[in-house]
Amino acid sequence: MRASLITLLALFIFFSSEAQPHFKGCRHAPFGAKLAPLSKVEKEFLQKSSERSDTIDILNYDIQLTIVDFSGRIIEGYTDITFTPKLQNVSSIELNLLGFTVDSVELDGSLPLSFVHDGLFVSADFPPLSPGDTSTIRVAYHGQPTVSPGGFGGLDFQAGIAYNLGIGLGANPYNYGRGWYPCFDNFVERATYDFSIISEAPKRAHCSGTYLGEEDLGNNLLKRSFRLSQEIPSYLAGIAVGEFVENNDIHIGMNGDVPTQLLAAPSNIEAMIGSFEDLGGTIDALEFWFGPFAWEKAGYVTTAVGAMEHSTLIAYPTSVAIEGNTFRHRRLMAHELAHHWWGNVAGIPAASDMWFKEGNAEYGAHLVTEYLFGREAFIDQVKDNHLEVLQSAHIEDEGYWPLSGIPYEHTYGTHTYNKGACMMHNLRGYLGDDMFKTGMTSV
Repeated sequence: MRASLITLLALFIFFSSEAQPHFKGCRHAPFGAKLAPLSKVEKEFLQKSSERSDTIDILNYDIQLTIVDFSGRIIEGYTDITFTPKLQNVSSIELNLLGFTVDSVELDGSLPLSFVHDGLFVSADFPPLSPGDTSTIRVAYHGQPTVSPGGFGGLDFQAGIAYNLGIGLGANPYNYGRGWYPCFDNFVERATYDFSIISEAPKRAHCSGTYLGEEDLGNNLLKRSFRLSQEIPSYLAGIAVGEFVENNDIHIGMNGDVPTQLLAAPSNIEAMIGSFEDLGGTIDALEFWFGPFAWEKAGYVTTAVGAMEHSTLIAYPTSVAIEGNTFRHRRLMAHELAHHWWGNVAGIPAASDMWFKEGNAEYGAHLVTEYLFGREAFIDQVKDNHLEVLQSAHIEDEGYWPLSGIPYEHTYGTHTYNKGACMMHNLRGYLGDDMFKTGMTSV
């Protein structure tokens, strides 16, 4: 009898583990070699990256780029960084910018500044400023963007499009805004954004925020502009330049209209529309549990690899976008959209707290399943997730780790995503649905 029970248990575990493939949201596919623990110097570097935001507050980035050289993979242009000091007599700034050739740096449109660019930072000195002063640094640059080791992160040219992924798996820091514009590349600093991108027709630029219009510059060149009025950290700014077809719609949300947008190649747009038939229900589910959608639109753009939750312009892998309304697609679609509450609004101070946004986004995908398909389907997904943690988390992440303060090299691991989702389900069970919902909508 005991042997029979053991056999049945083994079969149950085997078939349960095979029930659904697991995909890790923003780390949709494995990228890069296994990371080593951070050295003391690397930890100090990471800390200093965030501490800059104690001295200077970045107010707005105005990114003006020309992206027409797809064969050479070259971008050129400038970024205006508007900022104000938090301390007295601030007379220098250090911006992340990976690679590129810096052509010039100037203050407030007229004062050329001396600068140093070591391939990682652009440092410039200027006359002392104090709280209440507002100035704008313009950094002009050109060159080939550096993609993060392993291929996930940065502005890349693939499959006829140029697009960015704002997190660099394998990078330090993980934030990867520096791969295409100068910035404070940390999780702390938030700013608004303007984008004006020149492309060559029929390729057109799409960026985070609200579309402002298109200008025909002649010679087949188009300039498209966007404005993102909500403040975001550097990793959440999104761009894609390609021959996209738009599918625009309006979903009636909790607080009124929620514009939705799907962007894909002409040959893929119909398949993408079919795959996203549950997007409206996904918005409803997430609003039910987390509160009203706070952004200018819910947008997805197909990219060669992904996925990445850029605000209003989610980079989404083409292979998943066109596969139909499958479990894999729905889970990934919901996970990335859930970040528009967890991460994009309620952020984190450092990578060591990554579970807060990734665990909540993953549990958000579970809640969408419950909303669309009922309690039984939801419990199956919760059990599959829990089994994944029990069987794999300690192996894939090389140990048993607390969620808060997880080692840097295991930031984007099974603990963060799957155990993080388990934590949120436990919290819901402890509080009960009403109190859990009250808490989640009050953050």
